[in-house]
Amino acid sequence: MIRPTVRIACLAAAASTALLVFSAPASTASTAGAGPGPATALSDLARLSKLVSSHAAATSLTKKARTELRTVIKFADRRLRSGAPCLAIRVIDALRSPLQSGHSYRSGKTGLFGRKLDALVVTIDHDIMATGKVRGCVFAGRMTKPIAPQHVGEPVKPSPVKGADEDDNEAPDLKLPKGATLFTKPGSPSSITGTKRTVVPAGMVPAVNPVRIYQRTDTVLPTHGFPQEVQVASGAGVVIASGNGSAFYSVDHGVTFSRMSPFTVFGSFQGGFCCDTVVRYAPQVQRFVWLLQGDPTTAAPNDNSYVLAVASPAAIKAAVTAHRPVESAWHIYRLTRSVFAETSTSFDFPTMGVGDHALYLTWNRVNQGVIMARLNLAQLAAGGDISIYYFKQNFATFRRIAQNSGSVGYWVFNNDDLATTGGVDYLQESSGLMFSALLPHTAIPTRGCSQSDTPGSCGYTSLTPLGEDWTIRVAGSAVKAATVRGNQLWLGWTAARGYVGVTTDVWPQAHVQYAAFRIPLTPMSMVSTDGGTSWPAVVEGNVWNPNVGIVDPAFATSSNGDIGISFSYGGPANPPSPAAGVIDPLPHELFQVIAAASVDSGGDRSQGDYSAIQPDYPNTARFVTSGYVDRLDGGSPVNHWGFMCFGRSATPSQPDDRC
Repeated sequence: MIRPTVRIACLAAAASTALLVFSAPASTASTAGAGPGPATALSDLARLSKLVSSHAAATSLTKKARTELRTVIKFADRRLRSGAPCLAIRVIDALRSPLQSGHSYRSGKTGLFGRKLDALVVTIDHDIMATGKVRGCVFAGRMTKPIAPQHVGEPVKPSPVKGADEDDNEAPDLKLPKGATLFTKPGSPSSITGTKRTVVPAGMVPAVNPVRIYQRTDTVLPTHGFPQEVQVASGAGVVIASGNGSAFYSVDHGVTFSRMSPFTVFGSFQGGFCCDTVVRYAPQVQRFVWLLQGDPTTAAPNDNSYVLAVASPAAIKAAVTAHRPVESAWHIYRLTRSVFAETSTSFDFPTMGVGDHALYLTWNRVNQGVIMARLNLAQLAAGGDISIYYFKQNFATFRRIAQNSGSVGYWVFNNDDLATTGGVDYLQESSGLMFSALLPHTAIPTRGCSQSDTPGSCGYTSLTPLGEDWTIRVAGSAVKAATVRGNQLWLGWTAARGYVGVTTDVWPQAHVQYAAFRIPLTPMSMVSTDGGTSWPAVVEGNVWNPNVGIVDPAFATSSNGDIGISFSYGGPANPPSPAAGVIDPLPHELFQVIAAASVDSGGDRSQGDYSAIQPDYPNTARFVTSGYVDRLDGGSPVNHWGFMCFGRSATPSQPDDRC
């Protein structure tokens, strides 16, 4: 973990809201944390209290705001005096979000007072960090050197994917604590419209405003290679879909698609393009952001990298109109190991999320830890050099980034390898300090198969109509899905049929378990929860069906407040297929994206490790999703990609209404 330091700097002057970081020269990093004791922080808290009680405060702040600030100051003072600086700094740092917005605290006015208040809050943060007594409970990151953009070069032919070393796919093994709260009943099953042997829950009340499919494209184009792990994003009528060996684009909102080469976009660097990709659309700056994982070379088998590619919908449309290669619309940034001071291991399992003014990233440092990073969206849009603020941790791999995160970045994970507790690291746009919180929930069932079990009837296993275990890559319950709705953080993961040590399974198939937690990041909620170190679960549930296994969820949030889900499913009567829908508000409304055929290719029939769902921009009441299935083309097995746009309409739907 990077040591805390004591100097603040702006990430980029071009940002509409400054993203603040802690940074220090390398020569001072080894002694960071040594400095004045708590007395300095207490003295500056007294200064803050005096400022809040001043005449300037009375004319700049509401009475409620002054009362809340005094409450926060008293809480921090008590915690510092009682030897709990970790709780004090959590609450003080929570003040920075409203202060750094360009307005004074909760008043809507801009002025000298607001800037003084903000500066003093930042000083108190520094004071507490400098005591050296908050290591392990608050972390500061490190800024990379500027990374220059590059143009996409000449076409690169696809090459056999070698792949860097991977972590055990679904690690870690989750332990079930004694006395844990378990699910004892499965709840109502979920129907997936379009499947064979679909199950409609008894007594299900139809949705008042049901989910509707506005566009389904079957098929995008055929490709080869398994698994594809399709990702998708949509913006201004352009759709980008990418996978482990292929990519497509559409300029008519998913009605038709054309090929685009991830090998050319990545370029002939190291071992070239490998596999894992993530794509997002940032509507604030009207840019697609595409992360592509590279292959190492034979000479350096652990040295791979990422390419971060950026393009606007307008540039993509212009390339198509001018009959230029669409790859030329992108510019790229190379994220090599040396950028992040990594020397010993490779990168794998990436994901991204878009906040109000920041792009958040994470990936595994294989078998060693994770990189968690934040970029300024304004820098990406400007097309010049970028700098990345990052954290390097040596534990808790397989992080996921919450979508729709607003002014805070959330990295979620299984905490301490426990089946009953998740964890979240969070970083405000207006802060350079990262904090953690616990997310206790009902235990995840993780019982695997014993020697006496029949594959397809135990653990996470599920067989295709041809008897292949299509969930063979699902070996555990790492957090796979995360999104924010209001003050709720929603998480989802694959769960087994039953619990370790319990002989009778609760569910007939592997399924998706989910939980939503209340986010207490306002200053007053931090005080009322004693620093917000544990976030309570407010919703819990399961997505399951008696006839098919359901695995590898992804979540997103619509502007209506719907929690959208995508996942893979399959079973004895259903070849593996992608599906998507809405799980909250109830009832679950789920739909097949594209139908599969029962194909025996002798290869990996898994759907991979990822599924994909994102809001549709600018119509954010709807979602886009994509996935692939096996079919025969001329007697040869290939995978066919499908695309779907769905959601609710605020007005009555028209016959020709589509995304």
